[in-house]
Amino acid sequence: MSEKQWQQEVVDYGKAHGWLVHSTPVQQGGDNGFPDLVLARAGVVLLVELKSATGVLSKAQRKWWAASGYL
Repeated sequence: MSEKQWQQEVVDYGKAHGWLVHSTPVQQGGDNGFPDLVLARAGVVLLVELKSATGVLSKAQRKWWAASGYL
């Protein structure tokens, strides 16, 4: 499954289970590497980076995950 297909699956699942879902391309002034999706429900906010079986984090993505405490 491609990352695009997987992302659509996650978006559909999230919406079906009451999550607010947002996907944002890099905006002017924003930092590269921002996660693919933001999901929020009942006081919980998830930053979601999706990768295919062969996908790897870019340097910019690693900076986001390090800043958020995941790496």
